[in-house]
Amino acid sequence: KESEANGDLIKQQGDQIKELIDGLGRQNKVLKVLCRTTSQAVPPVEFTVENIQKLRADLDTWCSPPFYSHLGGYKMRLRVKSRHATVFRIDTCISVCLMKGEFDDDLSWPLEGTLTLEQPLETKVELRASKPKEGEIGSSSIILWHEAPDLTLCVSEVSVKL
Repeated sequence: KESEANGDLIKQQGDQIKELIDGLGRQNKVLKVLCRTTSQAVPPVEFTVENIQKLRADLDTWCSPPFYSHLGGYKMRLRVKSRHATVFRIDTCISVCLMKGEFDDDLSWPLEGTLTLEQPLETKVELRASKPKEGEIGSSSIILWHEAPDLTLCVSEVSVKL
């Protein structure tokens, strides 16, 4: 019985050591990716779309550089697109696009949360998205009427329901 109890204790300790090693492996993966992605920002982030009137006239699209919801979080970007709302009016639509990211396998899905956009107007964009597959992008949008020559977008925070 004593050798059986020792065997169980050794197995239990082995399982604990394996869990610690797995945890260190995940932390090491996150640290390695963070070292590679230090040029990618986390909120607060600010982007400027220059000459928004030309973008509107050409019905063109602009995309921000990618950023993360938080360190080790969801990868996303902002997209500004102009479209005809009516024959006489062009709307500018701001989309929050979820992108395939390095940490997707370690995150909770589906993503639920909010992105707070402080500029050009203070608003919260609801985020609801499934895990993106290769080449897929999920998005949430708001419509904006903007007259200034440049458009500055400031994301102050991304809060995620875990």
